Amino acid sequence: MRCKEVVELLCDYLEGDLPDDLKKELEEHFHMCKPCIKFLRTYSATSRVCRQVVEESLDDECVEELKKFLKTKLST
Repeated sequence: MRCKEVVELLCDYLEGDLPDDLKKELEEHFHMCKPCIKFLRTYSATSRVCRQVVEESLDDECVEELKKFLKTKLST
């Protein structure tokens, strides 16, 4: 498995949505690839932090700026 494939599967891996054989292959890659395990840890931590953000805790201006930013990034 190549690093690019790891990145593409990471969300499904963290959600527990991968078949066992693919999960095992991914975990074997993590044992051999320090950059990917670092990326996994960062991605996982970021995901946890993002789940803690509650939309109601953001003021309207912040919400609009965030939406504008995301639309810009998704369109490129």
